[in-house]
Amino acid sequence: MMDRNRAGSLCLVSLVAAIATVGCQSIHGGILVSFTDSDGDGVSDAHDICPGFDDTVDADADGIPDGCDVLVSVDGLGTVSEDGFLLTAVPADGWAFLGWSSASMDLESNSSLAATAGSIVIARFGFVWPTGVPNLDDWLSGNPQVAAALSWEAPLSEGVESPDPCGKSASQPQCGKSLVWPWPAEFRDSLYRAFVGVWFKEPTGLPDPPQNTFDTADADAFTSQLYSPVDAEARFLAYAANTLAAEIGGRVPWSIVGYTPKELAILLDSREFFWLNTEFGGYFVDLVSHGGMSTMTTPETALAFLHGELDGSQRCHSGLLEPCTGDEIIIAADSPSGVAGQATAVYRTIHWFRLNVIHFTNHWWNGNTEAHWQYRGYTPAIRLMMGTPRAEYLSDSRRDTTPDARVISRTAGCWGTTGFMRTVLRAANIPVILEPAGGHALPHFPTLEDAELPSRMSHADDCYSRMTTTASFPSSALLMRPDLWKQWFRPSGGNTDALEVTNQSVEAGFLDDLDPASDFGGDNLGMPPQPEPESALGEGIANTPRLNVGRWVRELNLQWDSGYCMVQFCKDGRIPIDSGKVTASQRNLTFAELISPACLTPEPPECPANWFDFLDVAVEAKGGCAAVGAGRDRRGEVSPD
Repeated sequence: MMDRNRAGSLCLVSLVAAIATVGCQSIHGGILVSFTDSDGDGVSDAHDICPGFDDTVDADADGIPDGCDVLVSVDGLGTVSEDGFLLTAVPADGWAFLGWSSASMDLESNSSLAATAGSIVIARFGFVWPTGVPNLDDWLSGNPQVAAALSWEAPLSEGVESPDPCGKSASQPQCGKSLVWPWPAEFRDSLYRAFVGVWFKEPTGLPDPPQNTFDTADADAFTSQLYSPVDAEARFLAYAANTLAAEIGGRVPWSIVGYTPKELAILLDSREFFWLNTEFGGYFVDLVSHGGMSTMTTPETALAFLHGELDGSQRCHSGLLEPCTGDEIIIAADSPSGVAGQATAVYRTIHWFRLNVIHFTNHWWNGNTEAHWQYRGYTPAIRLMMGTPRAEYLSDSRRDTTPDARVISRTAGCWGTTGFMRTVLRAANIPVILEPAGGHALPHFPTLEDAELPSRMSHADDCYSRMTTTASFPSSALLMRPDLWKQWFRPSGGNTDALEVTNQSVEAGFLDDLDPASDFGGDNLGMPPQPEPESALGEGIANTPRLNVGRWVRELNLQWDSGYCMVQFCKDGRIPIDSGKVTASQRNLTFAELISPACLTPEPPECPANWFDFLDVAVEAKGGCAAVGAGRDRRGEVSPD
């Protein structure tokens, strides 16, 4: 016997007029009810919303099945209002309606459209480019390799997407999801507006330096750099817009068209600036992966610095004996075009460091960075340009820092120097790569290497080492050939060293043997002490990537006059055999090699029988040891004992 409270149905399928018709009988409370479902969607004809179509298919979730609806999508920034089947396009501010399109019709430009049921239409909107401003979309369409590099790391959408890998370590928090070009309309709009501003050379209005949103309350903690999401987005868009405006407007005498994907990414991919860190709630700057310890300035400030137009910046050190010659302007109006111009800009950047910069004291603790740059975080590029005094930093658990009232450009060592080069030269579309080796940062200029020019340094601190500031070689000589660099620093042919370097390992190893009274490049040689094997005279010295850090400067001092080496040579009575004063030059060469009758290098073409004879000749050319005296460097400072 059937339960009166149960409802059931019995359905029979029949064909009526060549249409599949479902006849159903439902039993409700013991009463037999019949209904017809002509379109087979499970809804009776009496209740069908869209006869002849499946009522369950509703792509836009508006309650109207697709068969009796108009599916509207938007390309660009704007909205579409619907009054039945009458559609009206409403562009967003700064955008214009371009027209309607669908698979069955050409572009229709009238803002109102009487659509038909079941149609699929697209409302297309385009950014309104001010008079005189190039259409960025058109240019990117013609340069797909540049467009492919444009990438912004955005937060995940409701956590349903897979995050990008966040660094080399599995312990790193998850990152966001990279948006490739063309970006969503709202974000494209932000780039378009940034591009218009840069095109008209309007200031970005961004604070410089930006706020570091990382928790830096502990003065004795190792510092980190975190940008807020709003600040990170604004700074990335400003730099990306600047890169595109400089290229399209010919504002630098070289082109990014033809750059490798890696070189373009340094300029246009936000993951080369910072990573979205979901744990910290902002965009985190990784010391190794993002090119060093530098806090971004704005692109207009970086360009003003490069053009020698930044008032008050350190252009010639206050103690410099020789006058400014003009080469402190890094990109001049008469700079060469193409890669030759890039090379000149790199040489002059190195030369600026040689003239102006000293190494900071101690390490990257929050209290110490505040003492040096009045900022807790990575060195603000603007503070390095302008120079800062050094305040006192007292600590219960770290080494103290003594005050120095001189307003001078102070760099956070090789990591700070490489980071500064990367963030500042990026404004001129010159990519810089940080190559880690032996716990140190080594700048690499890939576009120069592409042109088979010397393109790498053995240490960023080479710029202001005493062996550089007192020597006669040109600043361009500090760049090495890549084949020799790889022989010294990647002898196995790989880059395994980079995988071992992290913020934490640099923190742990940087100061192990550092005299707390030292101020690199300001009061001593300018190279951090490093443990190395002691070798007896005539024995070879083991060369590893760590021991080769800074080696190129020592090699240059074997062939060019060096005030530092001459001073030490004279102070030792020209008997250097048992002296530790020239150990820095012997570190990669045995004593037997230093006194070899063969020329050590091909330049200069006339070389003495051995290095000590070379020093004798150099001292005599200066007028003897009395004339060499205390050995002032290019900045007028006295070389140390």
